[in-house]
Amino acid sequence: MCRTKPALILTVFLLLLFGADWSFGCTTISIPPVDIDPDEAVFTGKVTEIMSRAPSAPTGETIWGVRVTIEEAISLPSDAKDIKEYVVYLFALGPACTKVPMLKDWILAHYPPGTDVWVIGIRPTSTQAGELEVWEDRNGYLVNQEIYHTNATSVFDYSNDEAGIHSAIELRKDLLRLLSSRTERGKVKILKRLAFHPDFKAVESRFVLLAERHLSKKASIREVTQFYQREVKAHNPVAAQDG
Repeated sequence: MCRTKPALILTVFLLLLFGADWSFGCTTISIPPVDIDPDEAVFTGKVTEIMSRAPSAPTGETIWGVRVTIEEAISLPSDAKDIKEYVVYLFALGPACTKVPMLKDWILAHYPPGTDVWVIGIRPTSTQAGELEVWEDRNGYLVNQEIYHTNATSVFDYSNDEAGIHSAIELRKDLLRLLSSRTERGKVKILKRLAFHPDFKAVESRFVLLAERHLSKKASIREVTQFYQREVKAHNPVAAQDG
């Protein structure tokens, strides 16, 4: 008799629940955040120059990136509040989930000096202060403001919107608003707007976790979850399959 390992069952469950990317023989699971990542830097800025650092082992490829001057700091690591610029190194997702450095010519074509951008970058423990890594479309973003323009104070309406690259930064802005809101009613209002965010439209259980994480009153949690079921789940076949 063959037994299925619990870890394998959990992995399959997560893949079915959250979806996966099987490209390049690599599986990645996309799970929408419900809190701000303390190692993540989110900001708008301007590219000032192309940068490189020592070749990576074992491939020996030079790692290329861009220096970005911060214009609006949306969320920075707690020990990086005084940083005025970051060097953002760009990677693609390669075979077996390896990091493949983006080519210099590609970076120059898409992010020449003077380009206005917004950034969601991860600060790995192995890099120096002031350095970020972006895995295009996987674990961070470097986006030309001409593709999607945003700023620290704009508020986005998800109700009539399709999933897109912009949803990543707008979600982080709203997570910050949830943290800074001083009233339960203010948080309820933000959560009712986030109910239509494409990541939460697809997974009801993740939205419920978001509500439970940021609301203190059971009545408020019940209000926003009932709103989700009435206004989102009833009109969204994908969400209706979850839970």
